[in-house]
Formats: sequence, structure tokens, C-alpha cells
Amino acid sequence: MILVDEQGNVIQATVIKYQFNKFLNDLKEGGSYLIVSPTMGKQHRSFLLHSEQNKLNFIGSTILLKSKDFSGSTYGFSFVHYETILTNNFPRNCSIDVIGAVIPKDDPLKVQIVNGTRRLKIDIRNLEGEEIEVTLWFELVDQLASYIQQNPNKTPVVIVLRFGKKNELQGEPSVTSWFKWSKLFVNTDIDEINKFKERYKLSVVVRDEEGTIALTLFDRDTVGLVKISCKDLVEKTNRIGDTLSLFPELNIVKNRTFAMKVTVRNCNVEKQNQQYTISSLTDDEEIIAEFNTKLNAKVNFMV
Repeated sequence: MILVDEQGNVIQATVIKYQFNKFLNDLKEGGSYLIVSPTMGKQHRSFLLHSEQNKLNFIGSTILLKSKDFSGSTYGFSFVHYETILTNNFPRNCSIDVIGAVIPKDDPLKVQIVNGTRRLKIDIRNLEGEEIEVTLWFELVDQLASYIQQNPNKTPVVIVLRFGKKNELQGEPSVTSWFKWSKLFVNTDIDEINKFKERYKLSVVVRDEEGTIALTLFDRDTVGLVKISCKDLVEKTNRIGDTLSLFPELNIVKNRTFAMKVTVRNCNVEKQNQQYTISSLTDDEEIIAEFNTKLNAKVNFMV
């Protein structure tokens, strides 16, 4: 089992076999306890669920007391930056926690059978707009597939993969679930996912000579444009109300001209999905002039 303290430190714990019945009814996932008189030992595993080299052992003299004033994180996630994984700067013998929004695909539930085992590959995106492939196995496949089937219009679908493992296929780093140890959270009502959703994206309307369209701007580009994050905009909205005239930060983009690159996926065309994403944009005058020369079009932000 994995234990986390109020400071977010994580350690693995083991109940000695012949003491199992003593703790069986008292230990519950999500419960908080004061642990008295455990022993400490070294881990002897080739793959670690965390960076702590030691582990706790529950023995006959160990006492377990329920606690009602635990104030730390329930799960003690230690999220790894995508860049660290993609640049091979993370050890392969230690587990990975990742969080991201599932990127919509034409067939998001394309479950494969590999040696009799269910497998599902998805791509997730972080708040910086970076993407990474995640492979789910076993019951985690059913967990995500079931959620998407029951909530077809729910966006974004934000997941947390707990205790994943770094994988590399043909030189491409990715993350995969790891046997029974990995745990999946799908749009779960926990602080980490709720905060991610608050900061995830900003919806904007842009106009050219042909008409208007609604686009999604990720937090990284939002901060670059208006010098305030999506999270801070949401918090300000909650404080003073949903009135755009009260947001002077947004005036900086009103009626400005940008050249932008928009991601158009098959689902946008075939299924008439109107959710498009801005992958990059610039207000460089030379680039805009070249763009206008080629397409004879101008694009302005509207608020």
C-alpha cells in the first residue's frame, strides 16, 4: 500500500503476512491514521512507485489509530512535466503521475486486444499545450471508455494517471499504466482536476472577411496575450460577475489582427464538431502581410 503524510511525502508500506488479519478491517483507502511503532526497511524492487527508497512495515506491535484532523492532500500526486518525459530526463525505474485533457479523436474508444488483453491509446494535453501519448490496460480501459460513452458531450475530459510507467517505442517516449498498481481518475471531483479545468483554456471568437468562428486558446497563449491566466480570469469572474466590460485585460486583444494556425481534425469535418483549437498565433506585421497576400483575408479578435 502507499501512504502519504500531510506534507505530501509518499512512502510504501507492507503488512507482514501473519499480521494481515490484525489490520484487514481497519485500513481503508482514503482513511487517515496515526501509525505507532512500525519498522523501517529498504525496498528491493527494480521498479519503484515513488522515489523513497525506504518502506514501512506493519508488525505485531504496530498500533493504528484513526485520525480526524488530517489536512494534507488525499493522494499526494507528484506530477511530472511532459517535457521531462519527452526529453528522456526521467528514470524508467520510477513511477509517473500525469494529468491532462484527453484530446478528441475520430474514434476515442478504439480498444485493441493485445495477447488477450485490452489496450487503449489516448493523447492528453497539458496547460502548456504539450501533448503526450498514454496507454491504458486492463480495467482502466473500461473505466475511461465507460465514462466517455456515458458522457459523450462532456468536455474537457481530464484524467490523472497515478503510478504510470515511462515507455518508449521506436524512440518515442510515452506513458503507460502499470499492471494493478496504476489508478485512473476521470473528471473526478478532486482538487487537482478541478484546478486544471479552471486554468485549461479560454474560448474566443475571431472574425475575418468571411464570417466568425469560436476557437480555443490554451493557457500558455492566453498569458502571453493578456498577461493573465485562465484561472485568474475565472476567479475574477466569480468575484465580480460575468461581464466582459469589467475585464480591462481583454481590451488588449479587441479588434487586433493576428495570423493564426488552427488545428482542424477529422471530427470537425465529418461530425461537424465546431470545437477548433488555436495551435499558434502571432501579431507580427510581416507575417500578417504575407498571410494577407496569399489569402487576401484579415482576422480580428472579437470580445
